[in-house]
Amino acid sequence: MPLLLNTELYRMPLVINRSTYAVAFIVVVLAAFVSGLLVRWRLRHLDLVEVLKTRE
Repeated sequence: MPLLLNTELYRMPLVINRSTYAVAFIVVVLAAFVSGLLVRWRLRHLDLVEVLKTRE
């Protein structure tokens, strides 16, 4: 049975630059900010009387 993929034929270096960390940090901060805004919006539009009437 022939080998379909021989990993000794090529090499892919692992390069992580400072810009990679910066982009990852910005993406995480933006995602947390948007998530916080969505939670805040849903809490502001919550009908407190209706919530208190529901039974467990």
